[in-house]
Amino acid sequence: MTSGSNPATADSNNSQTPQTLYLTMNDTTTTLTGNKTKSKKQTWTIISALDHVLNLAQDSRLTQKFWDDSKDAVTYLCSTLSMTPMQVLVLAVLIEKGHPMSYSDLCIFFDCRRLSIMVYADDIEGLLEKRWVRRGTVYEFSDICDTFLLERGVVEALRHNQVFVPEPLEGLTTQSLVERIVKRLDKSLDDDNNDFRNDECWLTELCKANASLPVCAEALTHPADSHVLSLLMYAIYRHDKFTDMPLEEVHYSDIHQFFKNSTDTDEMCQALTEGTHPAISEGLLEPAFRDGQAEAECLRLSRHVLDDLLVDYEPSRANCPTGEPVKSKSLTDCTTIITKTMHYNADDEAQIAQVRQLLSQERFADVQQRLEQQGMRKGVACLFYGSPGTGKTETVLQLARLTGRDIMKVDIASLRDKWVGETEKNIKNVFRRYRFLCKTNEVMPILLFNEADAIFGQRIAHAERSIDKMENAMQNIILEEMEKLEGILIATTNLTTNLDPAFERRFLFKVEFHKPDVDVKSKLWQSMLNNGISDDDALRLAARYDFSGGQIENIVRKCKIHQILTGLEATMGEIETFCANELLSNSDHQSIGFRA
Repeated sequence: MTSGSNPATADSNNSQTPQTLYLTMNDTTTTLTGNKTKSKKQTWTIISALDHVLNLAQDSRLTQKFWDDSKDAVTYLCSTLSMTPMQVLVLAVLIEKGHPMSYSDLCIFFDCRRLSIMVYADDIEGLLEKRWVRRGTVYEFSDICDTFLLERGVVEALRHNQVFVPEPLEGLTTQSLVERIVKRLDKSLDDDNNDFRNDECWLTELCKANASLPVCAEALTHPADSHVLSLLMYAIYRHDKFTDMPLEEVHYSDIHQFFKNSTDTDEMCQALTEGTHPAISEGLLEPAFRDGQAEAECLRLSRHVLDDLLVDYEPSRANCPTGEPVKSKSLTDCTTIITKTMHYNADDEAQIAQVRQLLSQERFADVQQRLEQQGMRKGVACLFYGSPGTGKTETVLQLARLTGRDIMKVDIASLRDKWVGETEKNIKNVFRRYRFLCKTNEVMPILLFNEADAIFGQRIAHAERSIDKMENAMQNIILEEMEKLEGILIATTNLTTNLDPAFERRFLFKVEFHKPDVDVKSKLWQSMLNNGISDDDALRLAARYDFSGGQIENIVRKCKIHQILTGLEATMGEIETFCANELLSNSDHQSIGFRA
């Protein structure tokens, strides 16, 4: 008998007759015709050739006899798969075993010394470079050793007699680059056998293949031993999956998990803490802040990365690993808003009722669709303006509660920055985050600019000073974002003295909150005091004191504090004393409103 050979040279002269009997033994087909015996050359498939090699390889000690006996199958595989003989052999063993194998495991399989296998280290590294095999780690004799396992998809391709082709890395946009990173790291982080070096190598190749993208160009400028590239890409991964959520931040425990079994993770974290690590000193990562204070051992992507390096990128999804929904840290959950009964003057109530009807989940989507069909802008911007204490902010909260919409409240004080261009970036980031929340929340949230007079104002004609130019640039950005708004924006302010006409046009609903009339004030007194006073007393207080709802609430709080401290309900005389003390003797107060 002779062993099989490349199908290209197979004997084509064998003809079948009724008297011909085919017997298959050890992958060699023998034809018996009468008293004559002749050999038919093997027609290989990838799987049959690998199986043939594997049968000969086990316990072979990789002797010359083994290589001679397996020559035909090995030659076929080397030609078909573009591999070296040892790469073919390692591939066959990894497929057979189906789990990570170390150098020691390979020695046991072949029944040879460890050094005999390590002679072929370059061949095994070649499989890693071809992305057919990835690296893992295992503990052997109290030490961490390398293991090797097949990349996902290799067996499936070979099973169909096809050569495995790794997914191409080049030609990506910033958006598709991030999506590819998320897809890869999702699988890696769920794989206990994975080694971070696989991902680090893959991420490096990904950046090299897309070096024209700003984020890749920046990552490739840093040396490999600093791990800046993989650390940056891991932070981008978390940002994409958990944008605007607590899980977005990269804690040092996450770094230890990602760089599992690395010997220099502690040094990396120490350098990050001290600010000497290139990821910090080069402005790629920055400390994460919560409630105005830096979180210990917690990092996030810098504004430089988000605004300058991740060009044309929008976070694509937000999923908690456990499948449980995670509320955005920028959102006020509508279910946590305390129910309050609001009382308005008749005209004000009619306008607010219309806004409430519009924002209801039953009507809003329909209204947007119809506006869009007519070629009209489908975003809704509302301006609530009026005297302090007339219930503007509380109305927004109650509208959110009643319509089931969370609120993204803008911290206006944090928008302004002393550095040139940063304020504009901050404002753009507000709208970028809001667009993301609209995409990832089942119910569209409300974007709230409370006390908006701080940033919504008149543009300065013929601006010369840099600060005036910055103000104009800021106003222009807001106007542009409002023009293309697809969600719900509500701004509140005390006065509209210097509201730019361009802003006025962009607010679809402009609702003025008047100070309550006597009937409304009487209802406020009774509802806030939980009917603790008579109708006549409530009416007398309402007629005597020209208070806003906010001022009445102040007095009711004083009554409650009085009860807590003394154990007694406040009398009408004490309530009137509180009312008298609420009025400041100096009535010369400066106006607060849109600045000129």
